[in-house]
Amino acid sequence: MKTGSYGEIHITRTNTADGYYTAVNKGMLIPLERHEHFETVITLKNNFIHTVNGVSFRPEVGDVVILRPQDCHSAYPIDDTAEHICRDIYINQRLFKDACDYISPTLFVRIMTSKNPPSFHLDESELAAFEQSVDFSYLYAMAKDYEVYKSVKRIVACNLIGLY
Repeated sequence: MKTGSYGEIHITRTNTADGYYTAVNKGMLIPLERHEHFETVITLKNNFIHTVNGVSFRPEVGDVVILRPQDCHSAYPIDDTAEHICRDIYINQRLFKDACDYISPTLFVRIMTSKNPPSFHLDESELAAFEQSVDFSYLYAMAKDYEVYKSVKRIVACNLIGLY
């Protein structure tokens, strides 16, 4: 990965129903939506307005929001002079709860009952380290057995929730 450019970010696509999915979205208009799973939006380039549960804001590079199944959100570009880039990570409820329980037995309930979805900020070095941690393409390619694949998903989920 090129530091700061995000031009070399790997896009891992797996089946959301299988528990985990991640992709880089560039410049997409996202109409108001709600998911059955958890969706994490990590801002890599900030030329968009993000609206979460009716509150609009312009995220900074490194801002992270973990949308819960009850949260609604949308995003739209500010203008067409520069694209926005986000890392989206989708984790199904079972895997998300398992990762929370691994970290703390009360974390999942706290996240689900909080007024606002979890959000935090990663500085440039933390963001680069996290982006490297989600590039498990070599493991996906080499994982001939499903247990290795499941372990990779758990590592990403725990890493993400642990950052929060």
